[in-house]
Amino acid sequence: MTRAHHAAALHLRGRQRGFSLVELMVAMVLGLWLAAAALQLGWRSSQTRLVQAAYAEMNDNAQMALQLLTRDLQLAGYSAAQGVSATTQTSTLVRGLKAAPLFACDLGFAAPLASPLTCQTQGDSSALEVVFEADAHNTSPTSTGLPADCLGNAVIPTDGLYLSRHRYVVQTLSTGRSELHCAAGQSSQPLVDHVHQLSLSFGEALAAEPTRAVRYVKASEVVDWGLVVAVRVCVLMQSADRVWTSEDQATYLDCQGVKQSTSNHARQSFQTTVVLRNKSS
Repeated sequence: MTRAHHAAALHLRGRQRGFSLVELMVAMVLGLWLAAAALQLGWRSSQTRLVQAAYAEMNDNAQMALQLLTRDLQLAGYSAAQGVSATTQTSTLVRGLKAAPLFACDLGFAAPLASPLTCQTQGDSSALEVVFEADAHNTSPTSTGLPADCLGNAVIPTDGLYLSRHRYVVQTLSTGRSELHCAAGQSSQPLVDHVHQLSLSFGEALAAEPTRAVRYVKASEVVDWGLVVAVRVCVLMQSADRVWTSEDQATYLDCQGVKQSTSNHARQSFQTTVVLRNKSS
C-alpha cells in the first residue's frame, strides 16, 4: 500500500467515527422532551374538545328544560270561559278552574304523586306544580282527540273539566345522574337529562294591584299563590362526562350567582323569567 492510499484510509476512518456517549444522551433527552410536549399538546387539545362538547350539550338540555317549564307556566291558571257574570258596574268571565294555578316547595315534594302535595324538609332542588285546563289546542291530543298531560296520557275529566296538574321535580338516580321529571296522574317520567338542580322564585303582587310583582320570594314565603304573577326559573346543569381534573380548579356560578367549586363534572346555570299570562291582565 502506498503512502497516499494509507492516508486516504485513515481519513475515511476518521469521517466514519460515531456519536459520543454525551451526544447520544443529549439527543435522547431532546427527543423525549419533544415527545412529552407533543403528548401534552394532544391531551390538552382533546380535553378542550371534550369541554366544548360538554358545555354545548348542557346548553341544549337547559334550553329544552326552560322551554318546557316556560310553556307550562304560561298556561298556569288557564280555563276556558263558561259564561259572563254581570253586575251593575262590571262584567267578568266565569271560568271553571277554581284551584290555585301554582304550588311549589323549596326543597322538593315529599311525594310527587300524592294529593294533596306536601313539602319535604330536606333537599337541594325546588319542585313545582302547574295547574290549568287542558284542551286539544294547548296540549298534544291523544289519538282519540282527548287532551294529554306532560307524559302523553289522556287527561281524565272531573265534573266536565279536563284539569291538568303537571308536577316538575329533579330526581337523582343511583348512578349519580340527575333528571328533570314530570309527574302527572299516577306516573312520573324523565324529560331532560343532567338537570342537577331546579331553583324557583315567585313574583308576588299586592291584592290592591294584582298585575304587578312587588317582590320575588321563595315558595315558602309566598303569601297567596293566587297573587303570583311571574316566576324566575333557574336550572343548574351538569355535564354527562367528567371533563375537569383536580388541577383545573374549575368553578361555576350557581342559581344565586355565587361562585362555587366543581369536581370533575362541568356545571352551568341557566335562567329565565316567565310572566303568567292568565294573571297579568
